[in-house]
Amino acid sequence: MLRSTTARGLAAAALFCLATPGFAAVGKVLFVLGGASVERGETALAAQRGLELESGDTLVTGLSGRMHVRLDDGAMLTLKPDTRYELTDYQIPEAEPAETPTAPASTDTETAEEPASLVRTRRSGRAFMSLIKGGFRTITGLIGKSDKETYQIKTPVATIGIRGTHYETEMVGDEMLLAVWDGIVDIVVQTPDGTQTWSFGRGQSFSFGRIGSDGSVTGLEEPPPQFAPDGTPPLPPPPRGRRDGDGPGPGSDDRRPVEVRSTDDPSDLGGNGQEPPPDPDPVTSVAMGTGPYRQTTGFASTANTTVAQYGENGELTEYTAGHPDGAAFYAIGSASAADLGFDPDTGIRWGRWTDGVAQLTIDGTGQEALDLTSQSLHYLTGPAADQPPAIPITGTASYTLVGNTNPTDANGNVGVLGSASLTANFTQQTVDSVVNLAINESIWNASGSGSIIDSSNLFSGTYDTVSVDGDTEGNSGLFAGFFSGDADGDDLPDGAGLIYNLTNGTDAVTGAAVFGDPSP
Repeated sequence: MLRSTTARGLAAAALFCLATPGFAAVGKVLFVLGGASVERGETALAAQRGLELESGDTLVTGLSGRMHVRLDDGAMLTLKPDTRYELTDYQIPEAEPAETPTAPASTDTETAEEPASLVRTRRSGRAFMSLIKGGFRTITGLIGKSDKETYQIKTPVATIGIRGTHYETEMVGDEMLLAVWDGIVDIVVQTPDGTQTWSFGRGQSFSFGRIGSDGSVTGLEEPPPQFAPDGTPPLPPPPRGRRDGDGPGPGSDDRRPVEVRSTDDPSDLGGNGQEPPPDPDPVTSVAMGTGPYRQTTGFASTANTTVAQYGENGELTEYTAGHPDGAAFYAIGSASAADLGFDPDTGIRWGRWTDGVAQLTIDGTGQEALDLTSQSLHYLTGPAADQPPAIPITGTASYTLVGNTNPTDANGNVGVLGSASLTANFTQQTVDSVVNLAINESIWNASGSGSIIDSSNLFSGTYDTVSVDGDTEGNSGLFAGFFSGDADGDDLPDGAGLIYNLTNGTDAVTGAAVFGDPSP
């Protein structure tokens, strides 16, 4: 039986303030693909990198358009094609005053309480928005983390509230699809029985749902197929897999209703699709790289190793791989793992170590500290097997991006991978790579080629062209990766993992990309 929390009093929370045209910038456009615009009053502005956004703006993307936005409270937002999204009333948090004003003496209750209300508003800000059509994916910022009622998104079928989260939603016909990758999303709907609330996300029965225009709410075992990465993932991509023994996949009619529950058990992943680590087998393909560690401009390398250990959430915790100074053993140490992902079609896992000190031993010469306080070590691992997969000697294939880590530099900045592609010519034993990303308010574009190493499943190459905001002078890059699997029996590897490292001589940017769905 469907369980929910009925709260007629929450109806007021679904109301949104009328937009008052703002004059202070609340964010800016970072990245645009295809047609997009910003409507401000009676004026339509072309969406372009650096355009400042105001409260009251409506963000619009065309049939093939995408727009990536950073709001000034730290929120990241990507609009999907054919979307209208209104920043109805967006007020950036301000610093709390050193001395809280005292309410004036008054017998008028509203007058007496007004200053306290204003202090709260200055401290927390507010984000009242509307999804009119289409869809978006977001990592929320400061607004809503301390007071969830300061963050609301109105859609044609429901109101969205959050408790600090990373989620995705899209209108398809007269229903809304929802996927929660981190945190918790509260969905408020109006039914004949009154206003009702359901919660999705970590610690809940479901992380994915379908909300109808009639107020019906259905939990899904897997993310809806509309949320599969399409080659331009704006944020850390969702895992495409599910736990062994989980329920039916997308398209099945056998769906369980939502049953809200909570848990303090950190091992409960709430249906987010993280799979347990594989049983240890002799050979695992590893690709890894980092920024300018040890006075270098960074590196990317690959290896087939018999040492690869995973933690309880599927994160890589130790492994052997290459290094510019020789064979090396890596251990996660006090660092943490971020951007974790797993693609069951290729068997590739990805992530990055960050915010701590990892341990590095090179050629058995002793242990060194790898300081990841302001940079990250990105990694990819292929499925364990008795031996590396056989690589065809003829044919070509184009691969589609299915997952990635967020690119990072050595200054603590985290960016977004706009797009990436990989093609392989097995007859010539060559590969071509293209990556386009945004980080620290700059756009990096790189393209180059490389070779398959000694007819193995490993490859490496260099980026012949690297531009930063259109400037190519003094820039360079390199990449390394591996092919994975032939589960389909079509003589083409099922996928590939690639680490890229780009530099302009001053900064180095590193990231990981995973490719699947080969097209001959």
